[in-house]
Amino acid sequence: MLRNDLHIVTGLLELANLGDFAANYWNTTPIPKFYEALMWIGGIVALSMILFVCADARRSWRNIQCLREERKRLEEGRRKQSLCHGPRQESLDCFLQVQVKELRTELDRLVMVALLGFGALLVGIGTFMAPFGARRDLFQASNYLTGWVGNAPCAIYGLFNAYFAGFVCLRAFRHQHITTTYLKQNKPISLAEKDIVLGRLRKRTNRILFHGISNGIIVLGAGAAAMCTATHFWAYCGLLPICFLSFYFNCFWRHKLGYSRPVWGQAVEFDARELLDAIGVAHTLREQVSGELSFRKKLEYILAYAAFEEFCLKVLEDGHLWRDLVSQTGVESVSDDGHLRRDLVSPTGVQSVYSFDPQKWLSLFEDTCPLRSGCVCKKIEALAEQTLCEALRYRERWLLEMLGCHLSNLSSCRDMDDLEKQLRESGHSDPSTPVPPSEISQPTLMEFAIPKTGCGG
Repeated sequence: MLRNDLHIVTGLLELANLGDFAANYWNTTPIPKFYEALMWIGGIVALSMILFVCADARRSWRNIQCLREERKRLEEGRRKQSLCHGPRQESLDCFLQVQVKELRTELDRLVMVALLGFGALLVGIGTFMAPFGARRDLFQASNYLTGWVGNAPCAIYGLFNAYFAGFVCLRAFRHQHITTTYLKQNKPISLAEKDIVLGRLRKRTNRILFHGISNGIIVLGAGAAAMCTATHFWAYCGLLPICFLSFYFNCFWRHKLGYSRPVWGQAVEFDARELLDAIGVAHTLREQVSGELSFRKKLEYILAYAAFEEFCLKVLEDGHLWRDLVSQTGVESVSDDGHLRRDLVSPTGVQSVYSFDPQKWLSLFEDTCPLRSGCVCKKIEALAEQTLCEALRYRERWLLEMLGCHLSNLSSCRDMDDLEKQLRESGHSDPSTPVPPSEISQPTLMEFAIPKTGCGG
């Protein structure tokens, strides 16, 4: 599964360049005890970033491996379809283009943690050398590591990130222009549906442009300020607000732009009509989640959108809730029934393997369950609502990416009259009345990709 799991501390990696403040400010011997203490603290802060860098690099590499395996399967399907050109070939091209964007995003993330982590390592070592500046060789090495050499990786990443931000912004702007033109020139699309899709697309595009341009400038500024800190004290005054802005854009990406999705074994055939319907369904369902859906309905949608694992993990993260539920929803053994199985460390510190069945969750809401009338079920229902809202947000973001790529591919080989003809020939389903599956069952990844009828596939 491709996960939106950017580590929150990666937004504070610029703090490592502030760790050498005392080493650069007091560059003579003997060193006062106060500045020596600041040097030790700065070195510890810089080197502690390595722990978070390694954790985020491992997450990013896991996503990259997942995308590479998925790409192999999609390219194999593309080779089989290379002799014919039709809807399925166009769908494969769309899947692959979205995948390229996701892979480049993960590579940018990996480059970020690699370069900034390496810079933090150099700065941390150089700062630890500074208290021993009485030795000439250590004095020179500390100056280099806390100066040009240690801050160079930050500047290099600033240039790399600016190039990637330009690519993302141009791509988003082009997709918005093509999609807007397509919707305005096709009368079969209802006005309400146009407003929904255009509103969501415009909002996402504006967020991408805001993040790409602002973050690109900030990272460039961080690189320039870091290079200046070796010789200019005032550069630290500029670097401090940049650290907080970098943290803000880290949170902005995780909550407003990034998304998680399951991988698929093969691409499903779809057209623009189905993508528009799916976006409408996701938008309408988000408005119905709060207070209008029973727990059974919410669980059905969670299963339909492959978010059951996330729901179970959210429950297990609550230690008090976990203790109350373990006898109702988990068994301490491995099951081969196809339900969720995870190695988990309980709040008591004991590692166990638990198997979760959707029917066990439903049993908590039966009148015979002793937990039915307590606050436990209210917490579970709140977590189900939170999980479903998150899954719908992620799904909508992914579908907008798919729609932009699909129309971009079509516009490169067809004019808008052909697109209008294709829309008239395709069917239309009303996205305002999503129909969940009648039975609780784990859907296929293809059903998650584009549900053919309503939300449940």
